Amino acid sequence: MTFKTVEDGVDGGNKQEDIDEEVPTYYYGKNRFKWSRKAAVSNRGRRLQENIIVHLPGLRSSAKVLGRKASPLKIWELIFTEEICNIVLQWTNHKIIEERACYKTQNSATLKDLNKTELYAFFGLLAYTALFKSNNECIHTLFATDETGREIIRCIMSKERFAFLLTCFRFDNPDDRIMRRLGDPAAANISQIFDIFVQNCQVCYTNGTSACIDEMLVGFRGRCKFKMYIPNKPGKYGLKIMCYRRTYWIFLQRVHLYG
Repeated sequence: MTFKTVEDGVDGGNKQEDIDEEVPTYYYGKNRFKWSRKAAVSNRGRRLQENIIVHLPGLRSSAKVLGRKASPLKIWELIFTEEICNIVLQWTNHKIIEERACYKTQNSATLKDLNKTELYAFFGLLAYTALFKSNNECIHTLFATDETGREIIRCIMSKERFAFLLTCFRFDNPDDRIMRRLGDPAAANISQIFDIFVQNCQVCYTNGTSACIDEMLVGFRGRCKFKMYIPNKPGKYGLKIMCYRRTYWIFLQRVHLYG
């Protein structure tokens, strides 16, 4: 004697519903392009030549020689080379001389010329402010002595010296800046070191075949005539940069400042 359980009845109903609702074998995209649910299987015995990747991504030149155990300073010097630092030193000191002439006491430590050691310390201080997410923080708050400021920042340089270097920081020759703005109005003030930076990126790394062109908004709320507003970006306001970079890892090779 056999009994029909409730589960048998439920399973039978589900099977009938599965038959009635057939799963489609294809989908339609937004542009009404027809896509198959299953990947196409090639009957060819050999892969097409255009599908064979021969140019692999990876480190190149001096970056490959350093290897993966290099110090952060050595890696940083591959991108920000001595040539870039010398350009910054030259034109920053040029501006310091102009500003120093406006002061009565010109022998103050705050107004002295910038050297390479202090330049590296200044770069490190800016890196620390980015690490602490203090880019838009007031200088007085950064150098505060009531335990609300950053002690490591006060150990690098004084507040007055930091503010003075921010005022005098320059990257180009002001005499021929007008001529350079005719060719590149957006990046005329940084065109020389910007081109060297892009060239160093191309020397140190190759993207291979898996690369793309993507836009990036560098957050910036200062005064700039080509500052853009993009509402779907986290920063919303900033400088729009078009990057040619690796698909999976952010190693850029070419950069264009949109302006």
